[in-house]
Amino acid sequence: LNDTVEAKKKEIDDLNDKVETKNKEIDTLNVTIEANKKEIDTLNDTVEDKNKEIDYLNDTVEAKNKEIDDLKDKVETKNQVIDDLKETVESKKKEINGFEQTFTELGQILTIKNQIIRDLEKAIFTKNQEIGNLKKTIEAKDQEIGDLNDTVETKNKEIGDLKNTIEDKNKEIDYLNDTVEANNKEIDHLNDTAEDNNKEIGDLKNT
Repeated sequence: LNDTVEAKKKEIDDLNDKVETKNKEIDTLNVTIEANKKEIDTLNDTVEDKNKEIDYLNDTVEAKNKEIDDLKDKVETKNQVIDDLKETVESKKKEINGFEQTFTELGQILTIKNQIIRDLEKAIFTKNQEIGNLKKTIEAKDQEIGDLNDTVETKNKEIGDLKNTIEDKNKEIDYLNDTVEANNKEIDHLNDTAEDNNKEIGDLKNT
C-alpha cells in the first residue's frame, strides 16, 4: 500500500513539474506576443508617417502643377505679345511705305524704316528668349514632378511592405495565442489528473 501511495505521490510531483514547465512556456509566449504587439504599434506609426510624407509630396506636386500652369499662361501671353509685335512690324512697314511718298530723301526713309524694324525685331528676339527660359523652367518643373511621383510610388511600396509585415505579425500572434490556449488546456488536464491521483491516494489511505 505504501508503495502505491509513493508511486501516486511521484506521479503527482511529475504532473506538477509539467504544469510548472507549461506555465513557463506560457510566460515566454506572452512575452513574445507583447513584443510583437509593440512591433506592430511601431510599424503602424511608420505607416502613418509614410502617409503624411505622401500627403506632403502630393501637395508639392499640386503646387508644381500650378506653377507650370502659370508659366504656360505666361508663355501664351508672350506669344500674344510677339504676334502683336509682328503685326506692328507689318503695320510700320506699310506706314513707312506710305511715308516714302512724302519724304524727299530716300536715305532718310530707309534709315527710319530700318531703325523701326531693328527695334521691333530686337523686341521679338527678347520675347523669344523669355519664352525659351519659361519652357526650360516648365521642363524643370516637369522633372521635379516626375521625381516626386517616383518618391510617392516608393513610399506606397514601403507602406505595402509594412502592412504585409503587420499581417505576418498578427498571424504569429494568433498562432501564439492558439499555443497558449492549447497549453492551458493541457495544464487543466494535468491538474485534473493530479486531482484524480490525490483522490486515489486518499482512498488508498482510507483502505
